[in-house]
Amino acid sequence: MKKEYCKFLIAVVALLLSAAMLLGGCGPTLSEEELNGMQQGEKLNQAYGDDSSVTNLGENAPVVELKPGERPYRSKGKWVSVADGDVVADFKVTSFNVGQWYHGTTNLNVWGAQETVHPGITPERVMNGYNQWMKTFPEYDADLICAQEVNPIFMIDSKKDLTLTSEEVLKDYFKEIHSFEGKTANTRLTMWNAILIPNASGLTLKNVTSGYLCGGDPEIQRLYVKGYVTVKGHDIAIFDVHLQPRNFGGEEGRKQAFAELAELMSKEEYAVAMGDMNVEEGLHEYDLMLSYGYNMANGGVFGSFNTYEYGTTDYIDNIFTTNNIEIVYVESEPGMVGASDHYPMSAYLFVKDEQHTNKNPNPIAEDGYMEGWYKP
Repeated sequence: MKKEYCKFLIAVVALLLSAAMLLGGCGPTLSEEELNGMQQGEKLNQAYGDDSSVTNLGENAPVVELKPGERPYRSKGKWVSVADGDVVADFKVTSFNVGQWYHGTTNLNVWGAQETVHPGITPERVMNGYNQWMKTFPEYDADLICAQEVNPIFMIDSKKDLTLTSEEVLKDYFKEIHSFEGKTANTRLTMWNAILIPNASGLTLKNVTSGYLCGGDPEIQRLYVKGYVTVKGHDIAIFDVHLQPRNFGGEEGRKQAFAELAELMSKEEYAVAMGDMNVEEGLHEYDLMLSYGYNMANGGVFGSFNTYEYGTTDYIDNIFTTNNIEIVYVESEPGMVGASDHYPMSAYLFVKDEQHTNKNPNPIAEDGYMEGWYKP
């Protein structure tokens, strides 16, 4: 009798526990948005977790710590951790030399005028490149893009009397397009830089101006574009730069350009500079920026990223921040190349409520140049 009674009690308790679990659930109820966030996080981990070519985290942990292999994802306009949903970055920036839209060569009048263009450019290649850009533009998820070699003409079809300007193409994907043109002396070299704000971004660029690095020597001067975005109540200066190639000043010219850029950034409360730095043979040319105490994306604690289609160790595209803006994650995005000959270089940034301490260890003299450095 006792055995049967015990069995009855056990059955009742089991039934009550089952009912409690059904009514109360086995844990906190997740909203549809939270479930989607978890699914996105799992997908990101699967996609990026072991891919060192896309995410190359260094061993030195940044201030806002992410687990190795974790890429922040966007949720409600914020960049959050896959693991716990905490905000880890305030905005994402991308530096991208778009290669005049066609692998570093202009496509002007390519249709029906083959003799006037680069021999490697064919109508088929231009059309393929156009299609690549149309697939790629909607995928950019940065809050701000600093672009170089933004040729104002996107495509010309002389057979059909059709000209597509870059602005006509870009306006469908970017709510702000701040494009500037610069030239070296005697118009030997034309430069086009543009700061782009994608449609989905919450940022707005203001007080946009342009100037020249190495303006003391017009033969090798280099265009920069500067504007400001407001993040967490702080005005952050954004510099879009494209430094000297080897036949227009080379490394000596870039030394002076880096010195001037570092000085300009140090005078801002917060600053981010990015672009095609055109450095050669490794990372040593970035030493001056590091000597100021700037944070560096490419070649810093997150590793080194080749960003050139025709190279394997060309670390030529980079991003620098004052040390009150933490770089919490870095990635090169070769899958987002469109039809350029450079890979986009991206950094996720966290703004700290403090003053930077970036100072010039080698003050610039009254003539605007460092002692012993390149002078025209």
